[in-house]
Amino acid sequence: MQPSDYPCPVCGRPLVLREGRRGPFWACSAFPQCRTFRDAGADGGSAQPEETGMRCDACGAPMLVKRGPRGPFLGCSTYPRCRRTKRMIADS
Repeated sequence: MQPSDYPCPVCGRPLVLREGRRGPFWACSAFPQCRTFRDAGADGGSAQPEETGMRCDACGAPMLVKRGPRGPFLGCSTYPRCRRTKRMIADS
């Protein structure tokens, strides 16, 4: 496991780089007590989420770029309290 300089946003312990079936991801080193994780991208990049400058229509919190099985999408930063998502529209 490769520890990072980024603390877990929930418990404050360091995040570690792990390998999953969909590629690398950052997970809390306190697993299973803390189950926080973040996508690391194909290159194992930053554990910080990508901000968009957009706000959630439901709660007003910042929207973040997240990745799912169908590709990137916008999701509310307060997930799981607010589950609002938006599709990302590709530029032609």
